[in-house]
Amino acid sequence: MPGWHRKTKHLVEKGELQVFGIAPEQYGDRMALFLQWQKLEFPVLMDPLNILGVKAVPITLLVDEHGMIRYRNPKQADLTTFLETSYQQDKEELPHELRPFEKEALAALHSNDKKKIKDAIAFLARNDFSEDNPERAFYAGVLFRCLFDHHKEPGAFQDAVDCWSSALRKLPTQYIWRRRIQQYGPRLDKPYPFYNWIETAQRELAERGETPIELTIEPTTSEVAQPLAKEENPSPREFTDLANKLPNEHKLLKITATLIPHTDRMNRKRLHLQLTPQKGSHWTSDAQEVELWLRPGQGQPLFLSQEASLLPDDQETSPETRTLEADCDLGLLEGGQLILFYSLCETDNGICRFLKTEWSFEN
Repeated sequence: MPGWHRKTKHLVEKGELQVFGIAPEQYGDRMALFLQWQKLEFPVLMDPLNILGVKAVPITLLVDEHGMIRYRNPKQADLTTFLETSYQQDKEELPHELRPFEKEALAALHSNDKKKIKDAIAFLARNDFSEDNPERAFYAGVLFRCLFDHHKEPGAFQDAVDCWSSALRKLPTQYIWRRRIQQYGPRLDKPYPFYNWIETAQRELAERGETPIELTIEPTTSEVAQPLAKEENPSPREFTDLANKLPNEHKLLKITATLIPHTDRMNRKRLHLQLTPQKGSHWTSDAQEVELWLRPGQGQPLFLSQEASLLPDDQETSPETRTLEADCDLGLLEGGQLILFYSLCETDNGICRFLKTEWSFEN
């Protein structure tokens, strides 16, 4: 986009060309931040459901005054020819009419109303968003993710991933759907880091004296993670509770798990955990960091991750939900036991304790 913006800016200023973008992206504020950072001045329309049906981006189209596409992914010479040509209307074409399930899904997203979103999902289900209707399955996934982001329903994240995966199985060449899964999935499955530019953009905008556009949903660890070209061998690490003396706590922390599949290698997953303090307990900034381990059915415990989300910079304590993510092998996960180490403080008496929680994952 920045390249075409530089090439066409003078044409836009002279009124010879109109430029706009369409982004099959779930988060409009992230796109707005990118435009602000790159000083891109053309409007961008959001298409989170990918109603246009494009299979990959970026695509550049030159559209004449009659709404007809004349060039796809043009070169500079094509742009010159396009501007110098007076096109005749080839045929009468009616505007694309949205299908009922598209209208229902779009209206629910625009409203951001919990009941309307659930009603739209039910409408899609009644009209069958199985593998025979992959577009509807993808739409349902977008709606479920909206429930997770804006209405704090942890189970909706897994529902979103299941719907996207169902859609992709039917159309494996649909890279917009594939990227939506890879955005949250294992590092071995990532073609590139999706949102690692956000921190740089925010810093550079602040250095320019501008206030960066505020993000409603901050990117997760997996969304900024660098891809892996091959498997990494875990570094040796001593198990945190060799003497098995830490209490196994199951009441002070609610753990909600979501599994994101590799889009090709189904044995490889990325595990997303939502960690929510219970019974008035809270996190503290000066405590030992959260750790996740896996004890296989046989063998020694394996260290999985210390990638927990941080507390806000201006807070020493917080009762808010934190996230922890880790890549793992499904075979080990299904046959093993997960062990989480963490510190929580109990508000009623002020005691802070280092605890562990052991549980078996059920997919």
